[in-house]
Amino acid sequence: MSSLQAQNDVEPGTPRASSAQKKATFDDEEGQAREPKRRRIIRVPFVVPLIVITVVVATIISAVISKLMFDCVDTTIDDMTSILRTSTVERAHESVQSIVQISTNSTYSLVTDRRVRMFLGQLQANDSIPMMSDPDLYSRLWAVGANYSFIHNVGLMIDSQQYSAIAVPRSKIFVFQDSTTFNATLNNTNLHRTAVGGVDSNGDVQLIGGSVYQQSHLWPPFTKPSFASGNSIGKWQSAVPAGTEFYYQIMWWIWPGLPPGKADVSVPPFAHAMVAMSVSTIEAFLQTIKISPNAVVSLWDPNSNNTVYCRMIAASVAGVSGTRTLRYSVFETPQSLIRQTANYMRSLYPSAASIPDTLASTFTEEDGHGVILVNSRRVTDPYGLNWLLVVSVPKDDYLGTMNKTRKTVIAAVAGTVVGMTVVAICVAYALVYPIRKLSETMVEATAFDFSSIRDGFLTHNSPFEPLEIARCKEVFSIMLTRFATAIQVNKKLAGRTVVSMRPSQVREENMLQNSADEE
Repeated sequence: MSSLQAQNDVEPGTPRASSAQKKATFDDEEGQAREPKRRRIIRVPFVVPLIVITVVVATIISAVISKLMFDCVDTTIDDMTSILRTSTVERAHESVQSIVQISTNSTYSLVTDRRVRMFLGQLQANDSIPMMSDPDLYSRLWAVGANYSFIHNVGLMIDSQQYSAIAVPRSKIFVFQDSTTFNATLNNTNLHRTAVGGVDSNGDVQLIGGSVYQQSHLWPPFTKPSFASGNSIGKWQSAVPAGTEFYYQIMWWIWPGLPPGKADVSVPPFAHAMVAMSVSTIEAFLQTIKISPNAVVSLWDPNSNNTVYCRMIAASVAGVSGTRTLRYSVFETPQSLIRQTANYMRSLYPSAASIPDTLASTFTEEDGHGVILVNSRRVTDPYGLNWLLVVSVPKDDYLGTMNKTRKTVIAAVAGTVVGMTVVAICVAYALVYPIRKLSETMVEATAFDFSSIRDGFLTHNSPFEPLEIARCKEVFSIMLTRFATAIQVNKKLAGRTVVSMRPSQVREENMLQNSADEE
């Protein structure tokens, strides 16, 4: 600019340059001020890498934290699942084993009961005594069955005459057959029933009325244990259909003339006590075993026929064990989880006899419900019982809450990344804006435009500006101020007057003067 001003400021008495000379001089100086052309380079604004780096760092940190958290949680869940599997199956096994033990103990309690043995002694001496003639006897039978919800009926049977008295607390009836129910015309013994009106404070059962329950009733076949040791022992019988369902009975034989629990192999037993569980009572009990929302607890009866493999006894899902005349095989049950579990177990153990006493395994369900946890335990006792308790649990039952939490965390991570992006944009703007403004001020200064000093940008201090930017503004402000002052002083020292100036030069002159005055 000093060259331009030198051309325009002439001393008095000096010949004025021609217009052509002025134009040539101006063009030369413009050419000198014009920067050489440079190759264009595509430059990325500072804000772009800042945002990208911030987002990438936030994403990596969030992903690493999530991965570590999920790995830790998955390991913990696996450990907890293993513990839960073991504890729940143990609890289910103990529960089923307890009802077997209670049934056995209840049967033996009738064998040793004084009132029962006294009545049997009387009946042995006189077989015409009615089975329902002794209130102590039938009240005792009723009490044994009424104490436990899983017991369907309790009875006392006379082997030689096929007499019986059976308490059915669930139906509030007694059924019996004896000398009083014999039909001489048809030469058969009918099964009668009588209703129970209630139980008084002394525990005595109140009977109401009576009618024929079943004509020409014959006992189903049953098997006896060996009494070679001289001891009377119990024996679990095969499933027996009666009425609308199957029954699972334990029987214990009695010799009234011998001490309780003793047997005489030379003399047939006179009677036996019986306790029976039905499919419905076992199902009701299994439904009380709470494991998980979709778990299925089932009892299987292993079969020597490998085609049948196992037959259903009962399950925690009602109506999947069989009909009144047919017990489903485990491959025929309507319950898909039991069927698939059976198919999987047969793939491991082709024979039901080879299934171990304790099993823990997993398989993937065909219906697409994920991994299924399978546990089985044998339920046995010294009296011939051999059942298989099978627990099938979808793994998602244990992981459902975790999966929901996982989705929540993923959403939180995504929200964090979005939030970091917004923060990065704000931070980038806060950093880039003063840099861009300072750059524009520098460009203006190259054209001798010092308005940035007057508008206060260079002297304005913000607490949000980085130290380096604030320091740069301060130094550049001092530099421009001194530069403007130096130009003004130089003009005064030259002592020249302006001969002719363009309008733009007049504005620049005034601006420099004002800037110098303000300083």
